[in-house]
Amino acid sequence: MDRPCENATQDERGAGQKEDNGLLDITKLCCLVGVGKKLPETIELRRDPVKGEGLFARRDISVHEPICALPYSIFMALETEKLTTTCYSCLAVTSSHIPYIKGSAQEELSLKTCTGCSQVKFCGKACQTKAWKAYHKLECRIFALYHHKFPPMMVRAAMRVVLLKDKGLLSAQYWNALMKDLVSHEHIWMAAPENNITAMVRDIKFVTSSKLSLDTLTRLFWVMRTNSIELPVSVHGGIGTMLDPIFAKFNHNCDANVMLYRPWHTAKSGWNLESNPNSEQRSIFATVIPLRDIKKGEELTIFYSNPTLSVKERNAKHMMNYYFECSCSRCIDDTKAAAEVEDRLPDLSAQYVAWSQDVLGQLEQLQVDGEGGRLAYHKASQAWEDGIAQYLDFPELYTAGDFDQISLHLAVSGLQLGMFDKALISLLRSYFLIYPSRIPGRHNYSIIHIMFVMLETFDILLGIDCKDKTVEVVKPADVKGSLRRLSKRGLGIQTLLYWRLRISAHLRKCLEASAANDLLPLVARMQDRVLLHEGSSSGSDAACEGDRFAEDAMKKYLKLSEARWKVVLRETGC
Repeated sequence: MDRPCENATQDERGAGQKEDNGLLDITKLCCLVGVGKKLPETIELRRDPVKGEGLFARRDISVHEPICALPYSIFMALETEKLTTTCYSCLAVTSSHIPYIKGSAQEELSLKTCTGCSQVKFCGKACQTKAWKAYHKLECRIFALYHHKFPPMMVRAAMRVVLLKDKGLLSAQYWNALMKDLVSHEHIWMAAPENNITAMVRDIKFVTSSKLSLDTLTRLFWVMRTNSIELPVSVHGGIGTMLDPIFAKFNHNCDANVMLYRPWHTAKSGWNLESNPNSEQRSIFATVIPLRDIKKGEELTIFYSNPTLSVKERNAKHMMNYYFECSCSRCIDDTKAAAEVEDRLPDLSAQYVAWSQDVLGQLEQLQVDGEGGRLAYHKASQAWEDGIAQYLDFPELYTAGDFDQISLHLAVSGLQLGMFDKALISLLRSYFLIYPSRIPGRHNYSIIHIMFVMLETFDILLGIDCKDKTVEVVKPADVKGSLRRLSKRGLGIQTLLYWRLRISAHLRKCLEASAANDLLPLVARMQDRVLLHEGSSSGSDAACEGDRFAEDAMKKYLKLSEARWKVVLRETGC
């Protein structure tokens, strides 16, 4: 794709020269306010003697109500593997990273590669020009130097800040918000010997020819490393990292009550434009939304680590990345539960740990490549299936730890190999067994993401809109084999259709009861696909058989006892 400066008209070049040779003042794209100033009326900044600064509710906040809006953050970077499928400006996702799963990817958009660096892509001239004037003109020549190993996303995010600062495009107010108002843990890194971060900082200074000192660059890197968050897209999961000085003030809690949410009117897609967002909506990049009703005076918290991990693993990550150990009520309860289960069931607990570690080790070595990959995957999934039943009546064993990681690994690998039945059961186990008790908020983007993937897996098996939905060609033999194996375990076509409709209805209910209800048009579109499917008329027959038959089939498929199944349905709300 041509660089804008090379094809600009004389008037455009003249206008660009008034703005530092084509570069836009970043204050035109970002709301560069000092942290603690101009906060939304719903929240206020307070100082806690133990945790430092935090954000608190100034009034009661409903779960239906967005708490605050965040402008487009210039300080972000995409994961390296997402650069080929995501617009580098508007972040429109053109294909899912999960094989066969569209996830509302905007396949009608055609990304074109920047001819300057050959590293990033844009969905159109407007996005290319906007990015070029805002930041990419500074990055492009540097990115072009990396032919073989592209820099990690955190290095690229820091590099962009350095380039903008050296060009005088960051206000003093915003620079101070980054360098003075945010935690960097400098007392730790100043005492540490030279390490890979030191080397990365030296590389940043070298490739950018920055005037900033190594100490300043090191502090900047640690500020960004400590305060950056995952850049989420609800249907696709995380796609990168970003830093917002206001959002960085949210403290951690393993039972968080708010999350960062990117409304779908911030992206380009046909169904999304049907909502006709106004100019104010289009200026919003992301919102902070509640995961439940919040009382006045309550602290607003997010989680810094995956809440499905064990308390030991969570705190190891907290200490490694943020230099603290969490002592929230969830951690206290998890620690107590872990101690109790080890005292009560020491042998079973040890067996579970050894078994899950063995399966995880097999999956980490799995190379999904041809028949060899299928055999290795079958061995790992069979080891998982053979051992799982004896632990399912003890949620204190499996709801925190490696269970979810293993399930998701099995799901993605199963989709890669066309073993859709094994992918489906892994997704169902995370949905039914892990997320209700571990992830706060039924509309949390982690849950939304897994539900969309699960619904599209159902659609592949049911033959619903597969041709239009996937870039990859679904092999009929893979679908036929998966259906045969599902049928042997009690999940025939009618039962699959029943649960496809029921889970879709549950997703709609979760979104309706939240501030993430802008996803409802997408859910409706997916539901229309089912109703238009020539076999969907039989869905009413499945419903006429009653919930009992389909529920019993799913209970047996998941290998759950009657008592545990009742608890699972109640916790899930499905």
